[in-house]
Amino acid sequence: MITKARIKRHLRGLGIRPGAVLLVHSSLTSIGWVEGGADAVVAALLAAVGPRGALMVPSFSFLNFEPVFDPRTTPSEVGAITEAARRHQGARRSLHPRHSVVVIGANAEKLTSGHLAAGALGRGSPPDKLAREGGRVLLLGVRHEANSIIHVAEAYAEVPYLGAPRSPGFPEEAAVRVPGGEVVTVGLLPIPTCSRGFGKLEPLLRAKGLIRYGRVGRARCQLMRAQAVIDVAVEILRRNPRFLLCDVPGCWACARKREMIAAAKTARQG
Repeated sequence: MITKARIKRHLRGLGIRPGAVLLVHSSLTSIGWVEGGADAVVAALLAAVGPRGALMVPSFSFLNFEPVFDPRTTPSEVGAITEAARRHQGARRSLHPRHSVVVIGANAEKLTSGHLAAGALGRGSPPDKLAREGGRVLLLGVRHEANSIIHVAEAYAEVPYLGAPRSPGFPEEAAVRVPGGEVVTVGLLPIPTCSRGFGKLEPLLRAKGLIRYGRVGRARCQLMRAQAVIDVAVEILRRNPRFLLCDVPGCWACARKREMIAAAKTARQG
């Protein structure tokens, strides 16, 4: 049995201190049998960052095709811990209809505001704000394929495939219920696509000493400064925009990205 106290102790061992601003990508099952389930994990994370810190988790709903995205009720689709955070009494959720985040703690309003204007994971999005605030990323039982801060780096690197659609027929607009109850229609593109190649970044980060490894319960974890991840990814993407594309046969998204990179190269040469 993994208890809240044990999880908090392991988080302290990783180097998470009161006042931390933390973006967590997670897998509940990787931790082991947790007394109190996902709610206990959220409570432990909040205890670790303390009242002066903040916890951010993705609350993506990219498979949800409900007529209207409502930040108060639309469930998160990226794991039990994220859904527990969404339901937390102190949670504040951003308004992006596919790539919203939940923040609990200090500066929650500042970190979640303006998400519709910034785009899913672009410049000025909540993860980007967290990076600029000196925040860190915790991969709790997951790997870099789940590390959404890398998508922010794609925006800063201005890779040629930023406007690539998610898949054939993906909707370009979605309806969002904003505070006050009004429903507005917002554009979805550009939107992040395949991240199965993001694991290629880990050796570069490790070689620079930018990852701290550890465990929370049975889960293997990685802790890193969000801005450092962005900086390293931007550097490699500006030299080689193909670097983070996956090699999975039949990946429509990465095939389309390669086409867009090649077209951009031809246009420059012409």
